[in-house]
Amino acid sequence: MRTLSRKVSTIALGSLLAVMTSAAPILTNPAGAKSPVSPEASLSLDINKVGEDIANAINSAENRDAFVKDVRNKVYYRFDQKYNVMVFNLNQDHWHDLEGVVHYESADYHGIPYGVWVFEGGKFQNKGDGGYINWAFEGDFGRSGDGGKWVDFW
Repeated sequence: MRTLSRKVSTIALGSLLAVMTSAAPILTNPAGAKSPVSPEASLSLDINKVGEDIANAINSAENRDAFVKDVRNKVYYRFDQKYNVMVFNLNQDHWHDLEGVVHYESADYHGIPYGVWVFEGGKFQNKGDGGYINWAFEGDFGRSGDGGKWVDFW
């Protein structure tokens, strides 16, 4: 099993991005299947590239909705479209029960904190305002509830 140590990098351009990876193992499924990842799986993703993608999104986005959509797209493609991705404004009330989380980062866009999850499945409920300024997601999902704020991922 391979673990990653905590890394923090700061990028300044009117805002800071703190890219943190936990000390827990971060694994990807080498076969690319949406199934539980075993501890014996090898790490096949350069985690620093995900942080660079988010930093590039901050530097190139002229507004919040462009930033949120850009982070969603870059992370989704960085993980070869094999997992679901959620980008969410952490100032908003929400609930989630995500399964098979393979990666999490936080990002700051002009003082607004965002969580970025990469995962296999589960549920996510936005209890706050919608719109791309607050959230964006990609993968295999269905929406329901008032305004489509309840998302089931598989």
